[in-house]
Amino acid sequence: MRPVTMFGVGAVTALLLAACGSDGDELSQEEFLAQANEICRVGNEEIEQVFDEFFAEFFEPLGEEPTEEEFREVIEEGQEPLDTLVSNVRGQIEDIRDLSGPSDLEDDLDPVLDEASEVLDGIADGSPEEFFEGEGDEFAEVNPQLEALGLTVCAEDGGGDEEFCAAAEELGSAFEEDPLEGDPEMLGERLDQAQSAIEAVADAAPDEISEEIDIFVVTAREIIDALRGIDPTDQDQVDAVFEEVFPDEEAGDEFDEAEAAVDAYVEEECGFVLPE
Repeated sequence: MRPVTMFGVGAVTALLLAACGSDGDELSQEEFLAQANEICRVGNEEIEQVFDEFFAEFFEPLGEEPTEEEFREVIEEGQEPLDTLVSNVRGQIEDIRDLSGPSDLEDDLDPVLDEASEVLDGIADGSPEEFFEGEGDEFAEVNPQLEALGLTVCAEDGGGDEEFCAAAEELGSAFEEDPLEGDPEMLGERLDQAQSAIEAVADAAPDEISEEIDIFVVTAREIIDALRGIDPTDQDQVDAVFEEVFPDEEAGDEFDEAEAAVDAYVEEECGFVLPE
């Protein structure tokens, strides 16, 4: 069954860009990609809202583990949001074709949009049961092509949240206990674990909080690098590290705000709280 907190098709379909159109002048590649990716971001929100409302109305009252019978009954109500998704995306596909971009980019993009249209036709011909019980990988072959062309936001398939949540869980495990506590001889190993978790979070960062994650990750890297080689039992050395990374109140506030945004996103989208 599809996870009820994300939709592979819901996010990917926004690929398909509720384009703002153009005035007939050819956009540069940079302009075309910037506009397309922004349209995808807006499209993601619109489509996800439809499904969020559907799940809030029908699934959430059932609790975390609905019975098979309850699931079947709810799925019967899923035709309307599925129809909305399909009609929305079909219109988006036509809009993106109306954008006037560099001819070589359009030549590469057109067959990808053709392939996306075929996938969408398959979704439309299927049943709500097939859609909601699927793995959310309908656009698995389309997305890498979009990403390669620079339509990175459009290439999101909803798996990003799943990947990010897994990375966030790894991060939580790494910091469940303070890396500075425990056997001082094991500090390097604990910092390696923390470093690995932080890099996983960076690689899977959702666009909604990408700026905050950039701040969080860059600062965390500085802290980890500075902690390597110190004696964690020497509080003066520990204090010196943090004074170096946070030379003034502004730097500390910026990190605190970024960390709070990441924490809030994880709690809302992933369903758990990161350790402080």
